[in-house]
Amino acid sequence: MSSKTDKEVLLDMGFEEIRINKALTETNNSGLQPAMDWLLAHADDPIESFIEDVTSNDVSSAAETKDTSMEENGNKEENSAPSNNDGEAKSLICNDCQKILKDAQAAEFHAIKTGHQNFSESTEAVKPLTEEEKKAKLEELKQRLKEKRLMKQKEEQEYEKQKEKVRRRTGKELNEARERMEKEELKRIYEKKKREQIEEKKARARVKAQIEQDRKERAAKLEEQKRLREGKLPISNSSSNVSLNSTPSESIDYSETSIQIRCPGMAPLTHDFNSNDTLEKVYEFLLSNKPEFSGYSLSTTYPRKVFTDQDKSKTLKELDLVPSSVLVLVNH
Repeated sequence: MSSKTDKEVLLDMGFEEIRINKALTETNNSGLQPAMDWLLAHADDPIESFIEDVTSNDVSSAAETKDTSMEENGNKEENSAPSNNDGEAKSLICNDCQKILKDAQAAEFHAIKTGHQNFSESTEAVKPLTEEEKKAKLEELKQRLKEKRLMKQKEEQEYEKQKEKVRRRTGKELNEARERMEKEELKRIYEKKKREQIEEKKARARVKAQIEQDRKERAAKLEEQKRLREGKLPISNSSSNVSLNSTPSESIDYSETSIQIRCPGMAPLTHDFNSNDTLEKVYEFLLSNKPEFSGYSLSTTYPRKVFTDQDKSKTLKELDLVPSSVLVLVNH
């Protein structure tokens, strides 16, 4: 049978000496098994914590060693006397699992570990572990450490997997929100372009109608002058004149309008207004961007109309500036 101490056995198992000293101290040198259990439970503790504990316990350990030595010397005679009491308690036994424990500290450690509470004294001495038992304990400890590392690795992998799922879900939601905003923006631009095309078409129609009306009026005037020169009575053509402006047009209720303000010597200003906004808001927008035009008035291009202060309280819809319109600055 080997005469190695518990510390030497644990050193042979590959444990660090500072951890072994801490384990033996915490288990009150209750034996190899409690020390191995403690080392397994604290396998992940940083080595710095053991160094701090050893430093703080150096002085107290020295004092306890001295007191123990004095106590042993003082009781040497008493302990040297032979004992004939064969029924003396040599250990403690756990009544729940029948495990033999070296002393009260070992029993306390066993109670914390297993939750067992029923202990009694025993005359059976704790037998030291054989080499085979120590090897078996070592293999058991290695296996438990391996299982603990595998479990920790599995938990870390599961955590990374869940984190990746959250990242992908968040990225998907962000992409969907971005696509939705882009679609809404494209739709808004399309509707704006459509309104501008309708307004441009209407403007061209008004210009053509005005040109045609002017042509007919000039022709009628020339005809009237000719008849007067010939001494004939003028023909009333009020019934023959056709006003293209009286042609009914499709009425569309626009909620927004795009106003472009052409400023002399610089790029035009464009902004979308609500159809029910007043002309005053257009002036406010102009002055907030170009305060140097405070003395100017706004006017339509064709037919030309210069807006007055009374028009500022009217809505853009009332002024027929929807769904889009081009305004120019007029200096008084």
